[in-house]
Amino acid sequence: MLNDQRNCLHKHSRLNVQVDPESGLAYTMWRDIPVPFYMSVYFFEVKNPQEVLHGEKPVLAQRGPYVYREYKQKSNITFHSNHTVSYREYRRYYFYPDGSAGNESDKLVLPNMLALGAALMVENLPYALKFVFSTALKTFRETPFITKSVKEIMWGYDDPLVDFLNRLFPGIIPFKGKFGLFAEMNNSESGLFTVHTGVDNITKVHIVDNWNGVRKVNYWHSEQCNMINGTAGEMWPPFLTPSDTLTFFSPDSCRTLELVFQKSGWTFDIPSFRYIAPKSMFANGTVYPPNEGFCPCRQSGVLNVSTCRHNSQVFISHPHFYNGDPVLWEAVDGLHPNEKDHALFIDIHPLTGIPLNVSIKLQLNLYVKAVPGITETGNIQPVLLPLLWFDESGYIDGPALNTFYNFLVLLPIIIQYIQYILLTVGSLLMLLALALGIVSLKKQNVQINPKNGFSYSVWKDVPVPFYMSVYFFHVVNPDAILLGKKPVIVQRGPYVYREYRPKGNITFNDNYTVSYRSYRQFHFVPERSAGDEKDQLVLPNMLALGSAILAENLPPALKLAFNIAMKKFNQTAFFRKTVKEIMWGYEDELITFLKTLFPDLLPFKDKFGLFADLNNTDTGLFTINTGVNDIDKVQEIDTWNGAKKVNYWYSDQCNMINGTSGEMWPPFMTPSDSLEFYSPDACRSLELVYQRSAWTFGLPSYRYIAPKTMFANGTVYPPNEGFCPCRQSGALNVSSCRYNSQVFISHPHFYNGDPVLWEAVDGLHPNEKDHALFIDIHPLTGVPLNVSIKLQLNLFLKAAKGIKLTGKMRTMLLPLMWFDESGNIDGPILTKFYIFMAVVPRTLQCLQYILLGLGALLVIVAAVLGVISFQQKRTKELGSVTVGEISANFRKENKVEGDWLKKKSQTQL
Repeated sequence: MLNDQRNCLHKHSRLNVQVDPESGLAYTMWRDIPVPFYMSVYFFEVKNPQEVLHGEKPVLAQRGPYVYREYKQKSNITFHSNHTVSYREYRRYYFYPDGSAGNESDKLVLPNMLALGAALMVENLPYALKFVFSTALKTFRETPFITKSVKEIMWGYDDPLVDFLNRLFPGIIPFKGKFGLFAEMNNSESGLFTVHTGVDNITKVHIVDNWNGVRKVNYWHSEQCNMINGTAGEMWPPFLTPSDTLTFFSPDSCRTLELVFQKSGWTFDIPSFRYIAPKSMFANGTVYPPNEGFCPCRQSGVLNVSTCRHNSQVFISHPHFYNGDPVLWEAVDGLHPNEKDHALFIDIHPLTGIPLNVSIKLQLNLYVKAVPGITETGNIQPVLLPLLWFDESGYIDGPALNTFYNFLVLLPIIIQYIQYILLTVGSLLMLLALALGIVSLKKQNVQINPKNGFSYSVWKDVPVPFYMSVYFFHVVNPDAILLGKKPVIVQRGPYVYREYRPKGNITFNDNYTVSYRSYRQFHFVPERSAGDEKDQLVLPNMLALGSAILAENLPPALKLAFNIAMKKFNQTAFFRKTVKEIMWGYEDELITFLKTLFPDLLPFKDKFGLFADLNNTDTGLFTINTGVNDIDKVQEIDTWNGAKKVNYWYSDQCNMINGTSGEMWPPFMTPSDSLEFYSPDACRSLELVYQRSAWTFGLPSYRYIAPKTMFANGTVYPPNEGFCPCRQSGALNVSSCRYNSQVFISHPHFYNGDPVLWEAVDGLHPNEKDHALFIDIHPLTGVPLNVSIKLQLNLFLKAAKGIKLTGKMRTMLLPLMWFDESGNIDGPILTKFYIFMAVVPRTLQCLQYILLGLGALLVIVAAVLGVISFQQKRTKELGSVTVGEISANFRKENKVEGDWLKKKSQTQL
């Protein structure tokens, strides 16, 4: 039966047990552990401290438990491309009086770990230093045994010996001021774990790839002992068998630990394997040779962790030296090792690797003895003196147990029995329903068809509000630039305009195409802007400087006429204009003169402005595919202005009109697809590439960005050679389609461009966050959800020979402004889109199962029969013992461990 369940779950493992935000329950349980954990601490109070100083056997009395609620929170969760995830897990402890047998104010007599431990560290030092140390103990009134409260012992107390040891023996202890057994654990983290997510290989899920960047530690004396193996101790890979072990790396123990299978059973009606510590876990090298690397050792049953605990002579073991050499617990009075109270265990769900009930018990012990020259150690006989033991425990319960049972036990069982009936009875109808669903999705949702309802209206009257945010580069030092100095510019803005894009002249053609013109209108939006259109800026006189470069190649007589005209019309290399004038145009007598000198230079009559020819104009006649005959071609351009290519560039590839018009794309996109569109403003086709998958406004999306090669020159990216003549990589020369106006386009601040470009001026700070363009697109429909298209206009400047206007200015590209055309689906349109493009397709997909008709009834019957069959099968395997009886017996047998919060020890030995 276990193999059947394993095979069933294996098919669904990618949904249930991967460390993946999309995997649902398992990821949530891994990230935010729903099981309440508690740490129960039992102290060993020394009843005869004076007698111990005289060499007598220690007499101990167990006190506790003192219970602490333990909170574990993962932070810095980072997923990596190699299917691993890194995180830090922080721990916090809060006293839990209701579960405790005492209060944190209780006073206990315990060994002075600080003094006795330090005494052993100085044992081999010269007598003079030992004398100094012994004198310090007397001065600070340090005694070998101290009386402190539980809170002080746990979380720290002030001790002047700490400062003394730090001065006398720098680095001997890792803390300052306060000393406590658990002081460094509270509000701390256990290091940077990097574990496998299981996305590429489910059998590696939760396995540690590295800890703090390493795959092994250097505390021990063999490669095997230093290895970091297994998981981080929270979950394990699925499909465990009795021959498997539970291996995990414990930062607190500074080593990898391994638990072994003990028995099968049922934990809260869920099948489980119980794993326990093998007797060899803390055995010494004599008893268990592979542990020789953990030595030097003492008696078998304790692990010397001094190498990773600042040589503090601390040993860990099972409580009461359970599974240890009898010499250990016979050396003191008050220990009673037994499996019921002192054995650690983990009950785990073998199919998922998720623990159901956990009880990790460990004991801290201090090696003490009389040290010659340190009178305070008296005549203490060498002994491993137990300090405390603790039980970190927790079990799945309540809503988490119900959810776990339903999703990871009951659901796989049901799926196991219904899948075959679904395949045999409903396969034909399912295929038919799926086909109908896809055809319906293609025909009803994404074609350009007046009968198509919602999607046609979205295409015809784009309901998404678009805004154009314009940033100008105000020139600070225009006079210095004319003398050959480096330009200093300051970004001003944004000045925001609401952009309207109504379509007109919509004509459907016989070849399944539609022709239209898209008009643009811009209206200033003061409440979104950082200034007013009346703001005055100093910018390059684009009209004069652009024509100056053209005039450089004129005959001397015409050059003279040009210089005279510049003076007559009061033209300067830089002017001060308002934002409105720069954007939408200003009158200039120079325009008439230039039209006479260069008849084909200017496309306008009286006014000149950067966006004067964009407002209240259209972007040309687009003819695109409707997708009626081929859904994969929907939105793709057939012609623009009656042509399939332009003639601005110098290669057929660069002149091609590819992709869509930039409003929508074909449906059913994959990460291997790119977003191609033709931009009349850029006079060329542009291509964006897939960056990552995400969720935008509750809808799955793909983010597309500009590749670094978009505006690269032909040297850097040979296919772009057809766009040249070029300058430095990162700027596209559009003068061939802009009346030889010496204008270049680029990303804002020359982002992704040659550093020479932005280093040539002061005031540019290119970065991805502010200057990278992107489109978030719904891959199923090809509809953009969030758009930010950012481009910069730059003017080519140089000192034109024989043209006085240009002075001695450097040869360079000077940024004029950059703009961000942005919009995102929102409000009622988002709701409609979600319904029509997400809910409806999913509903259609679900409706295919309704078409199973009679098969649906058979599925229900099959599920019921499957559960009944499963219960009968379980009863047969377990000797006709019912599930209820198994659960009751299990809980009865494990009452102490499974219901530990109700257990309050009234015994204080």
